[in-house]
Amino acid sequence: MRYAILSDIHANVDSLQQALSRTGTEDVVVSLGDVVGYGPDPNEVVRVLRARARHAVLGNHDLAALENFGVEHFNEAARAAIAWTQGVLDEASRGWLNLLPYELRFPEFLLVHGAPVKYFEYILDKEEAAAAFDRTDAPLIFVGHTHIAQYWVRDGAGAIGHKHMQHGGLARARAGEALHRRRRQRRPAARPQSARVVRRLRSGCAARRVVAVRVSNRGGAAQDAGGATAPVSRGSFEPRAVSELPFDDGNCFACGDDNPIGMHLHFGRSDDEGVVARAVLASLYQGWRGIAHGGIVMALLDEAMAYAAGFAGHRGVTATMNVRFRKPVPLEAPIEVRGRVTWQRRNVLGVEASVVDADGTTLAHAEGSVVSQGALDAVDDRLRL
Repeated sequence: MRYAILSDIHANVDSLQQALSRTGTEDVVVSLGDVVGYGPDPNEVVRVLRARARHAVLGNHDLAALENFGVEHFNEAARAAIAWTQGVLDEASRGWLNLLPYELRFPEFLLVHGAPVKYFEYILDKEEAAAAFDRTDAPLIFVGHTHIAQYWVRDGAGAIGHKHMQHGGLARARAGEALHRRRRQRRPAARPQSARVVRRLRSGCAARRVVAVRVSNRGGAAQDAGGATAPVSRGSFEPRAVSELPFDDGNCFACGDDNPIGMHLHFGRSDDEGVVARAVLASLYQGWRGIAHGGIVMALLDEAMAYAAGFAGHRGVTATMNVRFRKPVPLEAPIEVRGRVTWQRRNVLGVEASVVDADGTTLAHAEGSVVSQGALDAVDDRLRL
């Protein structure tokens, strides 16, 4: 499988079409955000990407077009372009942009506009690359945002290497130069076929990479937000006061200390910016002999997802959850239940959770979403929802 990685198109449909002309019908097209802003063709670009891109994430200019996010940090040209874009975006384009997540995680790589977790920060030097690696365990990270084609590599010893890449050589447009990267997913012995193919990360390889895939107009108007960055938004929704929300009376089946048949889970912060609870399941929760009932395992995962949202500052309810049962969860044996937030779009948070045994083997894994019902006050190392 081959991936065509696009970023920072900025409403330039001509450059987008030129980039897509170099892809094949079997290529997986991916957008790293900043679909709109600066250029004259926001609706046309969205229509093309809706048809061709299999995966896409949100950029800061996309969010600015939707809800004025970060415009106070933009230069005059960028602010004027966003104001114009807001006036011409049609409902279909707004709807598509509104559904884009901040990041997407796949087994081999992570897609994000700016940087992992801090979605709209820049990766411009070794320190920022090291921080990006520290915030995710993804072996390969594709980013845009900087308008500089380059990649950063961290080897097994923790050293950071850096190299600039040649762009695709497409015709330069007024709003900037189009750039794309193609990445092949092949067998371990395969090698890249051209300078524009980012080298495949071999299974078990100790090196990790951040790859930036867009070059800006040199000296032109298409500078990204005037070089400034703003913190990621928690969303424009108005949370209700916590006092108006359902409260924890201690009887929650998963975490309530006062529930006589509950699991009494106590979550704390984990090293990967998520949450973790340690437990030993009693025979009360048996399905088949010696193993936990599948419904109990789902309850563990659901609670970890809720607490991950809680530590991120949100009192939430589970909206979706897809579970994969890998191995039976044993009774009367130590396990860990882990959860973390993977993306956020306004009041919807992407979350994942897992149940692992004492050896670190994943027994069950879930991915889903949590809808925030309101904001929580600052939390410490333990949290009660």
